[in-house]
Amino acid sequence: MTIENELRTILISAGFSIVGAIAVLIAGRWIAGLLRHSVRGLLNRTTVSPALSELIIRTVYYSILLIAVLSALVILGIPANILLTCIAILALVAAVALRESLQDLAATVNFVIFQPFKIGDQIDTNGIVGTVKEILLFETILVTLDNRQTIIPNGNIQNNTLVNLTVLPQRRLDLTVLLNYSNDVCAAKDALLEIAKADSRVLKEPAPVVDVMELGVGQVKYVLRVYARPLEIWGLLPALNERIKLLMEQRQLTVPLPQMHLDTGQNPSQTQRE
Repeated sequence: MTIENELRTILISAGFSIVGAIAVLIAGRWIAGLLRHSVRGLLNRTTVSPALSELIIRTVYYSILLIAVLSALVILGIPANILLTCIAILALVAAVALRESLQDLAATVNFVIFQPFKIGDQIDTNGIVGTVKEILLFETILVTLDNRQTIIPNGNIQNNTLVNLTVLPQRRLDLTVLLNYSNDVCAAKDALLEIAKADSRVLKEPAPVVDVMELGVGQVKYVLRVYARPLEIWGLLPALNERIKLLMEQRQLTVPLPQMHLDTGQNPSQTQRE
């Protein structure tokens, strides 16, 4: 009877352990599903890309399931210290193997929290100018001005200069025009302002201005400064240059000719003696 009682006790204890482990798994799955739904709702209110959003949701979901599985194993009698040691070893091996990826992941977290740029912004980073198409877990996808898709690791973006070209509602465009001294200054400035005001993409406020920036050798340097919406800058620049060229022809504004210096290998004194 003693052996039977002990066996009955062991079976009852094992049964309770199994039932408890199953209950923990069921509860863990329910909590994971609830958190997945809540996190999805929160991320839908942010500018996080769909791919990154789905990855975060899955990470939360499977993390809760992992905790539930570990809890169930503890209930079944596996020592918690052994489980924690195994997890620590696996985490250490993964951290060493994926240290560069972890830097990219840390950069992604910073981007999500502080949002230096978002999808649709035009940025200049790592020598590349492009529109942000998607922010993934480890990299950001840009579409350049010549319609090429470029993938840049988020760690590289964080460790380099980042210029957000569209975060402000307006940008200034400076166009340099070189004219001869024989041209009337007021007439030249009026002509350049006329061109700027004729283009609807040029903002009225701040108003366009023309400055005489430099009195050089045989030329006067004018700079036309206009403001426009960020995404219209690239089309506005060639349009203004073309109109300036046409107007210079119509108003007969003269430009300095390029000077060529011929190097004969002789100094002026030698030439004079010859």
